[in-house]
Amino acid sequence: MRETSPDKVVLQRAIAAVQAGRLVEARRLLADLLRRDATLVDAWVWMGKAQDDLERRRECFLRALRLDPDNAEARQGLVALLSGPQPAEPPKKISAFPFPCPQCGAHLRFDASTDALRCAHCGSVRPLPGPSGPPAWIALPPFLPVETQVEPAGRELLRCRFCGATSELSVRTASLSCPFCGSPQVVQQSRGTFLVPPQAVVPFQLDRTAAEQALRQWFGQRWHAAGLATRAEIVDLNASYLPFWMFSGWVKLMYRGVIPQDRTTSNMPLLTSTLQPVPVQDVLVSASYSLDAATFRKIEPFNLQAAVPFRPEYLAGWPAEVYQMAMADASIQARERMTREARGKAGDWVPPPEIPDPSPPTYELGVGDVQLDAFRHLLLPVWMGT
Repeated sequence: MRETSPDKVVLQRAIAAVQAGRLVEARRLLADLLRRDATLVDAWVWMGKAQDDLERRRECFLRALRLDPDNAEARQGLVALLSGPQPAEPPKKISAFPFPCPQCGAHLRFDASTDALRCAHCGSVRPLPGPSGPPAWIALPPFLPVETQVEPAGRELLRCRFCGATSELSVRTASLSCPFCGSPQVVQQSRGTFLVPPQAVVPFQLDRTAAEQALRQWFGQRWHAAGLATRAEIVDLNASYLPFWMFSGWVKLMYRGVIPQDRTTSNMPLLTSTLQPVPVQDVLVSASYSLDAATFRKIEPFNLQAAVPFRPEYLAGWPAEVYQMAMADASIQARERMTREARGKAGDWVPPPEIPDPSPPTYELGVGDVQLDAFRHLLLPVWMGT
């Protein structure tokens, strides 16, 4: 292939999008690629795979064969069109982490009140080892790997280790209870080719009883709803670990200004500028569509100081989601939030003038550059109720 390194990255993103079922995104990436170079055989092959219309799919495969008559994938694509629709790929079989009680063999669940695994049958407690250090950050490379540019998609088959029943679930499910025996099932994170495992988790600190008490206490603090704490009925209250991307980096703020000169002379005003780097840490971007962005803003801030390195035991008995937004897409939102936060930190700071003058300079604040240094996949605890 004759494409440059950036074109290879775009092609890899398009291939990953096709494999994840995001055909609209794949067609957009491949169309941009083919506008720059219409002789890319692999781009035409994957453009054919991304088409919903059978005639357009055939045209793309034919274009690829005109450029490379021996291309096997293009030939296979045409044969598949002639032989009719192919059966859908069956769900992939996956497994879950076992958490049996060492005393009675029943299943263990994470107990938010004791920060340990507890057996609901015999009451035995298995303490979790303390964290060996803070959660790790992942440095951002110059070119993002494929797994950071796509989100998991598809269906999977999970066989319960306790009752042997098989359940079909979405690839975006990280933890659940078996619908047949109720045992906790924490899906092993090695299942997906493009999955970025979590580096950190903030464990639940409130069980259901404590969460209901906190909610009713909040009801009682609403001055406009007197008696709500005693009259309101909690219909539903569910807990879930929701995925987030966290970023750290720098925002370089550019101060541009005009320094006035002596008005008695004919000298023109002098332009001046200075660059001020502002560090911005722990910028959160929600990777879940369970709640809208406005709701997430209302429940912030989270206690990020309570984050510990991820262990699957924290998910035992607590539902958890896999991220639904790719890290590359979340980084765009992170840059916007970092810019706003850096502007807020700057406040009324004005750099000293480069040339002493009794007349103060007039400055305008702009953004010179936003640099992301590292990211982290983080699971945060959320109670949701009505």
